[in-house]
Amino acid sequence: MEIFLIRALQFILSITILVFLHEGGHFFFSKLFGVRVNKFYVFFDYKFRLFSTYSNWYRRLRGKAPARRDAEGNYEYEGTEYGIGWIPLGGYCQIEGMIDETQHDVEKLRQAPKPYEFRGKPAWQRLLIMIGGVLVNFLLALVIYSAVLYTWGEDYYAMKDMTLGMKFNSEAKALGFRDGDILLGTEKGEFREFSADVFRDLSAATSAYVLRDGRRQTVTLPGDLNLLSMLQSDPVFARPLIPCEIDSVAASTPAAEAGRPWPATPPPRWSAGERAAAPAACARAAGRCLPASTRMSSPSGTTSIKTSPWMWCARSGPTPISAPTRGSGRCTSSRTAPF
Repeated sequence: MEIFLIRALQFILSITILVFLHEGGHFFFSKLFGVRVNKFYVFFDYKFRLFSTYSNWYRRLRGKAPARRDAEGNYEYEGTEYGIGWIPLGGYCQIEGMIDETQHDVEKLRQAPKPYEFRGKPAWQRLLIMIGGVLVNFLLALVIYSAVLYTWGEDYYAMKDMTLGMKFNSEAKALGFRDGDILLGTEKGEFREFSADVFRDLSAATSAYVLRDGRRQTVTLPGDLNLLSMLQSDPVFARPLIPCEIDSVAASTPAAEAGRPWPATPPPRWSAGERAAAPAACARAAGRCLPASTRMSSPSGTTSIKTSPWMWCARSGPTPISAPTRGSGRCTSSRTAPF
């Protein structure tokens, strides 16, 4: 219930502001062109009103005599009556000489228009008075969206800043694109951001400009690529190359264990014999290139990465041990060589 009431009040407040500004547009142009405005109300005042500047208590508060009424019971004009109705579904601006739902005196039409009446003004002034409310709504929307864009802006990643380039499928590569090319634009213009517009321009372009190895190059295109096929193909025609960075891994998992630094001394869980054999193993293997199949193991026969003296010597031992790079058959002398 509380949420409902809050939302109801928010709705009423927003309607109040919107109606006030909308009717203010009609009011502004009416006053600008010298047209009399009898009433300016926010919300409808059917039968009674919450507030009126013609109310006796308000006039006494301002030191004025009570407002006089005519033969029909309406207040005699002493300036615009400003008020607040009780039905929060709109509002109105009652303009003299405009026959609408607020005025039904058809007899006025038979009389000559007075200088302060709406119907006595030129057509262009009447037009501005009528569209004044809509004009204010348009300006209000423009101000709101401008403020939103100024405050939060529009976030996008510029194509020219995608320094890793793009990943292309086989169709794109057949046209001359290469993985890592940075798409700059076509003869139709430069690319702003990665969106469907990039594919649309590429499908109809005859030349595409890319940055390859630091140099601007041109890729010739047929000019009639199938846009739907470019978007629906798997993999897609082109997509940004996005680096993968591991933020964190779950604890007590192989990934977490693999990320730990190698100890500066043999692991404590080794037996006394394993710890004693490690320096000798390093000394024997120093300077030699041992194939992966002849890794040294601890006296207990353990060969896992975490407990093997061979791996400890290669990674953290006092002497680097050469080992063959996987798949190459060549030896390296790095402690971090892939085994």
